[in-house]
Amino acid sequence: MLSFRLRFSILFLLFPQHRVTTGAITPSHFSMASAFRRYGRLLAGLANFTFYNFWKSAIGS
Repeated sequence: MLSFRLRFSILFLLFPQHRVTTGAITPSHFSMASAFRRYGRLLAGLANFTFYNFWKSAIGS
């Protein structure tokens, strides 16, 4: 549950435009959507990896 929340916080930090909803579709939205599709899984895996390492170092020691 915490990794899920962490993943979305990282995504919202990297893509603040997703919070703002506008009626018009601008080219920046298109590039944002393509970048989100392309790097979404990569960022999610990176967030899970860093959280797993942090959890292991905090609890395992």
